Amino acid sequence: WLKILVQGTSTGHVSKTGCLCLSDVMRSLVCQRGLPLKSSVVSSARPFPGEGEVLVQVHSVALTRTDVYQCSRRSDVTSPFVPGVYFSGEVSSLGSFVEGLGLGESVFGIFTGSDEESGGCCREWVCVHFSSLLPVGDIAVKFNMPSLVAHVPPMIDALFCVTKELRLSAHEALMIIAPRLVDVTFILQRLLLGDAWHGPLYLVLTQERAPSRAELERQPALRPLL
Repeated sequence: WLKILVQGTSTGHVSKTGCLCLSDVMRSLVCQRGLPLKSSVVSSARPFPGEGEVLVQVHSVALTRTDVYQCSRRSDVTSPFVPGVYFSGEVSSLGSFVEGLGLGESVFGIFTGSDEESGGCCREWVCVHFSSLLPVGDIAVKFNMPSLVAHVPPMIDALFCVTKELRLSAHEALMIIAPRLVDVTFILQRLLLGDAWHGPLYLVLTQERAPSRAELERQPALRPLL
């Protein structure tokens, strides 16, 4: 997994009143499919958060298999387009009816673009619904955020594989094995926000290594899941 750092040079300043004043113009990485693939930095108007939306200044973006697929000729994505799905950044502005987030807070999120454009989060600012963001203030103190963004997408892919490819029923049990709780915080949030699956969740946290099947079978509560 690779990382693309989106770094702005003139993104805003602090006014005398202490409010963050943002530039009305932002830059985006635009890709043009073809042989060879072409890319350029394009300036456009900065978005403004609507009802339930949050404006985030992007600090890092994960380059995933989806982006690679979009850049290949096998993809039917309209060209040109802005790559990027998973990102980390800082909350710059809040729309109405937004709860649980504050200005300047570090967040991790998913951005899929809007119906009017073919684009992702490789841009200086993105507007997303607040339910697509996860506050990571405590995590950011201990981890390098670009590295965290690069490692979370495979975990999301694994969750989607379980819920879609295996086609879990609405009330079927799901067991997740992870080294630490912080490694699956985002997945747990998405499970709680989703409405397609309502089954019991069993979370097994390991400090050193993943347990073997024999070790799991010795646990009465987990044995039926195996």
